Amino acid sequence: MIIEQINSYMKQNLWLDFEVVRIGVGFVELHGFIDEAYDDSILIRFKSVYMVSLVTSFTYKGNGDFISIIHGDQAFSINSDYDVPKNNNIYSLTNTNVNSEMIIIAEDVEMEVFN
Repeated sequence: MIIEQINSYMKQNLWLDFEVVRIGVGFVELHGFIDEAYDDSILIRFKSVYMVSLVTSFTYKGNGDFISIIHGDQAFSINSDYDVPKNNNIYSLTNTNVNSEMIIIAEDVEMEVFN
């Protein structure tokens, strides 16, 4: 599964800065890099995006999984509050320098690694 691949890559790097580089109707792209002086290390692209709740730049701190899918009561609450259509996943981004939960509701996610 792609989430496991993303988390595995992130755990190998232990530190990456991220920026929301592109956002449009139906997609969001997060670019991760070690430092602004270096090229991008990873691109995470969410496809068929329904909703986004995140800051435009943040840092992965390297303490565990970076991305997960929300399930159970929390997913039910978000689905009810935002009237989320079927076939969407609620992706949660964690272990960052942002204290609040960041979520992206989308049908799919993919990644490209550049190093």
